[in-house]
Amino acid sequence: MISVRRLMRNLLTSGTLDTLDNELRRRVIILNLMIIAGFVMLTAFGTIALFETNVIRAIIDYALAFFIVALFVAMRIFRTFHFASYAATIAAGLVYLYIYFSPGPDSSGAVWLLSFPVIAIFNVGLRPGVVFSIVCVIVITASYVLGQIHTTFEIVNTIAGRLGSTQHSFDFVIRTIGTFIIIMLFSAFYEYVRTATQARLEEANLDLERTSQDLLNRKQQTDSIFKNVNDGIFLLNKSLCFDSEYSHALEGIINKTKLTKVSFLDILKDKIPEKAFTATADYLEMFFSPNANLELLADINPLEEAELNFQMGEGGFKTKYLEFAFARIGDEERLFKILGTVRDVTPQRELANQLLVQQDRNKKQMENLFQIIQVEPRLMKEFIADAEEELENVNAVLKSDEEDYRFILDTIYQSAHAIKGNAVLLGLETISGMLHHLEDDIRGLQDKEASWDDLFQLTVHLTEIQNELEIIRQLIDKIVSFQSSMASGSAGQRNLMLSYIERVINRLQEDLGKEVILSANRFSGDLISPRYRKTIKDVIIQLTRNALAHGIESPEERSVKNKQRIGTISIATERQDGNLTITFRDDGRGFDADKIRARAKQLAMFQNTDIDSLSNSQVIALVFREGFTSSDTATMHSGRGVGLRLVKNKIEAGGGTFKIRSAKDKYSEFVISFPT
Repeated sequence: MISVRRLMRNLLTSGTLDTLDNELRRRVIILNLMIIAGFVMLTAFGTIALFETNVIRAIIDYALAFFIVALFVAMRIFRTFHFASYAATIAAGLVYLYIYFSPGPDSSGAVWLLSFPVIAIFNVGLRPGVVFSIVCVIVITASYVLGQIHTTFEIVNTIAGRLGSTQHSFDFVIRTIGTFIIIMLFSAFYEYVRTATQARLEEANLDLERTSQDLLNRKQQTDSIFKNVNDGIFLLNKSLCFDSEYSHALEGIINKTKLTKVSFLDILKDKIPEKAFTATADYLEMFFSPNANLELLADINPLEEAELNFQMGEGGFKTKYLEFAFARIGDEERLFKILGTVRDVTPQRELANQLLVQQDRNKKQMENLFQIIQVEPRLMKEFIADAEEELENVNAVLKSDEEDYRFILDTIYQSAHAIKGNAVLLGLETISGMLHHLEDDIRGLQDKEASWDDLFQLTVHLTEIQNELEIIRQLIDKIVSFQSSMASGSAGQRNLMLSYIERVINRLQEDLGKEVILSANRFSGDLISPRYRKTIKDVIIQLTRNALAHGIESPEERSVKNKQRIGTISIATERQDGNLTITFRDDGRGFDADKIRARAKQLAMFQNTDIDSLSNSQVIALVFREGFTSSDTATMHSGRGVGLRLVKNKIEAGGGTFKIRSAKDKYSEFVISFPT
């Protein structure tokens, strides 16, 4: 295992792990990773082209693969890292432009091209990376303009055709360029913050090293040094107690006055972990051994950077990060003492922590950005509005005088499940994952007697979810106007509810290996009043999820049953007898009373119920009970036992009613009515 790790480190750093500074080493690693990934990608593309008898494209792909291998070898031999960075970046840009201009549907090549600003800026630096990215934008724009030129000069038409500029629509080119620029700006901002903060940290570290080296080189401990230095300087005798002379700054650093004859270990006790405390005591004792290896002692210092927690007034405490250095003074003819120095590096550590927080935030923003730009702006805005409404309901329950903790947990659970369902269908993996974990926590509390402390922990998770939603909102505010202005007229007029349902079907049929089409010829969103919009949307989406997870069979199973391989979900709306009626139907398995009865007998919640005495309609009604599920494990799509209960609660809360019609292996149908 160790040899493999060393081999990988050697390959990724081109054999220069201990000879480069951190910044250059980072760029070398990124460069080697890009070369390895590029080689694999180009080799695969060349092989595919070869199988497709596209010899010219295969030769180009293999030639590029050979080029980056040669670049890897040259970088290894000649250490030409800066040249290699520029060469690899230019090669990557050419490959991405080649893919972008290659024949194929809009978005296939653009997906590759959008990563170029990140690679360019991180690989060659901020300014050159931005220049390369701008050149890329110019090439895309120029290719489109050339594609629109109609001239008698054959050579111009030939160049325009070979660039593939006529393959992309104006709308697609504008979207691609806009998204490309947004990614470039985010990458440039991240790199600017990172390099600026890194420079400040390096400057602080250099200052620290100079000061520490200067203090350790001084032989004489004079009163002037003790009075004027900002670092803590002290002497420890063999009993590890402070001598009478120490720097004035020491008392402020370790929050204690009158240190003469005070034990150094007493200062550390209860401020560092017990294991570190024991190691420090043993470490300091070794300084008084005549045969002590002083170079080794300098390398194994357990307090090189220590986190100390100092008790403050009223039960509070303050955390400091201190760097200690120790050296032995004296010789065999005189009594040994330990010269110690300590420096408060709390500001530097806090700055580093802020950098990590900012990096994490920027990473989340980039992840969310890639997810958001694929979604219609109105869907994202509606998702945020619905999520905030659910969270407001939760906050209202938490602030109320309600003392039934089980009711509170159930309210939080249903709201979390509703938000998660919408997040999953929009592809917001980060927030849907957070909500999935929240559901796990609530399930654990529902199995025991919950307390207010348990609810308080849930509010912490809810706050994190609200913060994540705020990040998404900020990103939406930055790009929604751009997306809206570029969106076509037909897309802007599309019914949002149908868009949601289609996203559910498209996402789940891919995840579950099923084929489903939506029939909505008799569906009219205009019949649904704003009063019922959210309720009906949540109900239909949940029924759609349930139909794909449990109702509609796989293509193979449908073929065995002599059904069409592709399942169908139908929705319809109509006004009938003063009511709004929504009909939801799928041509799947239907409700199998025998299977539901058998499943109910396995669940602890029905152990005291005579299942066999229930009629088929009563058995089917069990699926609307809390905790009933036909799945043994919980996934992002099923297994929670909350889906159909959520449907029932939503309909009843909105003042509606519903009926179920079902035939085994043929269909299941929900007829939902709301008063108008």
